[in-house]
This record gives sequence, C-alpha cells and structure tokens, in this order.
Amino acid sequence: MVVERAGVSDEARRSFPAALRAPRAAREWAAGVVAGWRVSGASLVTLVLNELVTNAVLHGRPPISVDLRRRDGGVWIGVSDSGHGQVARTWPGPGATGGRGLGIVAEASARWGVTPLPGRAGKTVWAEVGDPAAGT
Repeated sequence: MVVERAGVSDEARRSFPAALRAPRAAREWAAGVVAGWRVSGASLVTLVLNELVTNAVLHGRPPISVDLRRRDGGVWIGVSDSGHGQVARTWPGPGATGGRGLGIVAEASARWGVTPLPGRAGKTVWAEVGDPAAGT
C-alpha cells in the first residue's frame, strides 16, 4: 500500500515471507523507498529494519509486514507479525552469538517500542529513525 499526498508517497507497506531471505529483501526494498523520499540517514533506516525483520523471522510468526512512514525529520518503521512472544532488549555477553538486535535498534533510533495488533494476535515492533540533517 502506498499513500500519495501532493504527488509524493509518504507511506509504503510490503509483506515478506518468514524466511531467512526476508531481511535482505526488506533492506533492498526500504533502501529504494527511502532514496525516493530523499531522506538522509538511509543506512540507519535499513540497519534498524534489518534487525526488526530478523527478529520477526526468528521469533515471530507469519505473516510479516513492514510499514514505512516518512515523517518530519525521519522515518517511522513498523514490523508486524502474528507471534505472541514478548519483545525485550537483552544485554548478551561478549561471547554470545546473538541477542544484540534490539540493542542496535535502541542505539540507532530516536525511539522504539512494541504495540499489540488490534483485534488479533500479534504485535508491531516499531522504531523512529531521525534524519541527521534535520538535527533529530
């Protein structure tokens, strides 16, 4: 779904399979969307999106959908899945091979959180990535 306002798309949505190839596909899609919006900080958007989609693939349940919304000063990213599990940041030790995704999201975004999906099982894990050129 793409919303057009004054000839400019402010929102984009796409579904991805719950497969190991989903994070890469989501990054490539988002990079194109953000480039079209001419928002600086595209690398932060794709980094945060990669971590959120990876978590949805590994810990959530299909379907997985990604929403991007251009906002003043940056991009709002939402990744939804039908899983019931709790989402919480962890602090893994130096020898751990995982568990750093939400830490990366927390450090790379201005804000992040989890919102239950209304009327059905699942949640949206979201993050707001500021535009460094806008001072956010």
